[in-house]
Amino acid sequence: MLLLVPAEPLSGRRSEEQLAPEVKAAKGLGFEVCTVDHDALAAGDAAAAEREYLALQTYAERLIGFDSANFRWREFVAVAWQRLGSARLARQDPTAALADFETYRSQSQLLVAKDAANAAAHYDVANSEEKVGDALRALGRLEEARAAYQADEEALAPLVAAHPHNAVWRRSLAISRQRLGEASMQAGDRADAAEQFRACLAVDVPAEAWAPRDLWPRDIAAYCRRALEAAR
Repeated sequence: MLLLVPAEPLSGRRSEEQLAPEVKAAKGLGFEVCTVDHDALAAGDAAAAEREYLALQTYAERLIGFDSANFRWREFVAVAWQRLGSARLARQDPTAALADFETYRSQSQLLVAKDAANAAAHYDVANSEEKVGDALRALGRLEEARAAYQADEEALAPLVAAHPHNAVWRRSLAISRQRLGEASMQAGDRADAAEQFRACLAVDVPAEAWAPRDLWPRDIAAYCRRALEAAR
């Protein structure tokens, strides 16, 4: 039986370091483990990405069948839904992506219910709201998208306050405000858009928060400054 896991972004061949316990356990259960280079897929054929991530999600669910109480494996399942939704959104299928992201959200909420002290699980809940917002925005459901982005921001703010040295989470907070601002612009609410872009600029985002797989610009502050000028 084959298990597909995300590849480490800079190598494309090794599995991501944080999945090492899952890979070891899966091999112990007789799984053949192969990696999925989601960076290469995201940069190329969206249909191929969807096929790969659908396989990833299917095998992640099977892994849970061996140990339904395994918290880390449930995290893996949640992220598999997020990756599948991202591929479908890239393929311009926001309806399917929305269903995947809503499952990602419900799975992440279950993780928080199991371990309320787990900050990473809370981050996944926040990230799922961002993804839901992206799909809703693509569907033209702007008010619902704004509500999802607001939920994302509200979940991220206390995480960033509690973990101020986590640069990736700070960048995520800035992006949540940027996306809320853009959704507000689309909805014709320029005042709220300007407020959100100013809030984005208030987040200190170090350059090292940018990652090779990041689809957003390195300088999120410069991006929000330009957007703020457009909103005035």
